[in-house]
Amino acid sequence: LAGTLHSYSNTGHSHAHYEVVSDPVQQGGQMVSETIHGAGRINQIEDASNDPAAVE
Repeated sequence: LAGTLHSYSNTGHSHAHYEVVSDPVQQGGQMVSETIHGAGRINQIEDASNDPAAVE
């Protein structure tokens, strides 16, 4: 799963929610997102902020 990581800490319970948003799989398609409950399932985050291809 690759994409832009967004964090939401105002969920009202003990862990933050994260959403990964990625580009469409097919040209003209919809962006794809996946919600992750808590950081325990995230094992690698790479900083791509200087990569022009990583713009959401």
